[in-house]
Amino acid sequence: MLSQIVLLAALLLISLYLLKAKPSVRSQAIRRLVLVGAVLAGIVLVLFPDLLFMTASALGIARGTDFLLYMFLMAMLFYIVHQYRRMLWFDKANTDLAREIALLRHELNQTTRTAEKNTAPDKT
Repeated sequence: MLSQIVLLAALLLISLYLLKAKPSVRSQAIRRLVLVGAVLAGIVLVLFPDLLFMTASALGIARGTDFLLYMFLMAMLFYIVHQYRRMLWFDKANTDLAREIALLRHELNQTTRTAEKNTAPDKT
C-alpha cells in the first residue's frame, strides 16, 4: 500500500534526523522550510477541503481525517525528536561551559597564589 510506504519513508527520515542532526544553519533553514510548507499546506487544505480526501484516496487511505491524523503524528514525532536532540546539545554545551569555568577558576587561583607568594614580604 502506498500510504504505508510514505509513512515508513517519513519514519526513516525522522530516524536519520535523530542520528545525524546537529544544530547548524542548514538544519535551521530546513526546519523553517518545513514549517512554511506545513502552514501553506494548512491554508490550501482549509480553502480546498476535498483535496485532503483526494490525496488520502491517492495514497490508499480511506478517509482524509485518517491521513490528517497520520501527518499530525509524523509532525509530532519529528518535533519530539528535534526537541530531544536540542536538549542533548544544550546539555553538552552546559557541561563544556562548566568544565571551562572550572579550569579557568583553577588557573586564576593558581595565578593569584603565585602572585601573592611573590609579593609577600620576607620576614627573615
